[in-house]
Amino acid sequence: MLPCAFTVGWLGENAEVLYINAYRKEQHSQSQYDVFVRAIALYTRSWRDDAGELQQESEQHVVTLRIPVAVRAIAGINRYIVEDLPAFVTDDNQLTDHEIKPFAGEELDRHVQERVFAFLFDFFEAFYSERQSVIDNFLASEADRETLQGFNGILKFERIEDSSRVYRGESGAMLALVSLSATDAGGNVLRQNLTVHVIERDGRFFVRRLDTRINNVK
Repeated sequence: MLPCAFTVGWLGENAEVLYINAYRKEQHSQSQYDVFVRAIALYTRSWRDDAGELQQESEQHVVTLRIPVAVRAIAGINRYIVEDLPAFVTDDNQLTDHEIKPFAGEELDRHVQERVFAFLFDFFEAFYSERQSVIDNFLASEADRETLQGFNGILKFERIEDSSRVYRGESGAMLALVSLSATDAGGNVLRQNLTVHVIERDGRFFVRRLDTRINNVK
């Protein structure tokens, strides 16, 4: 709904959003919500000193935006749109004592993990840069393709981090808890944590689902 970075110039000042996090929503009507987003913004002030040299001063601030969002079901799938300008607000309803628990499952044999990560490397390269018909080759027949649409080159996959692990899941599935790095068009490194539900059929691996956390996995 919001870009991950934007720049605004005003009287020698500019603001860049370094990180955003949507943390709660309030229902406004049957088809409207207000989504609360907390952002870390870097404010930079530029000026020229008496010698004509350019000087800059930066500081970070946490800001909260209340974003008006509308939702409408099309063919049984909810579609969302930001329908007006976000408002800057003060909001104290974010949890401060939430416990983050690492996953505590049965880690698979190293050889199996190496095979899974070799598959996932190819999958993420396709997921970030290839057309959807290529990505579909990595997906299980029961996978929800609506939620597994690739990036089509908007981001570039770089690597799977060494901290990633594969665990035994339910009904023969495997849970790959993956930390990966990607880069955007500006070369900025973006770290992502994903739980990938992987199954093996006829000697081949397939992705069944992606979830957006590797802690507090249920």
